[in-house]
Amino acid sequence: MKDATSELTILVRDYAQGRLPFWAFHHSFIEGFVRLPERAMGWARWNRVYQLVLISAPDPVSEADQASGVIGESTLKARLAELTVGHR
Repeated sequence: MKDATSELTILVRDYAQGRLPFWAFHHSFIEGFVRLPERAMGWARWNRVYQLVLISAPDPVSEADQASGVIGESTLKARLAELTVGHR
């Protein structure tokens, strides 16, 4: 199952390093995650990343959107860093 998560790992790394714009990352990550088998290594962590990606939008996020649970790109990157430290 390592191969199933390798694509996601590369996407997150490339996005965090500024090599992918927000929407390219957003669409590619969702597309890759929905193909990920539940028995894949680290599935629970990838599910959490998926949840964050789903509620994210490019900065700046309006106060109204924030009130409804939308997080901005900078918050997404910070949370991705917290979830992926030590996981390669």
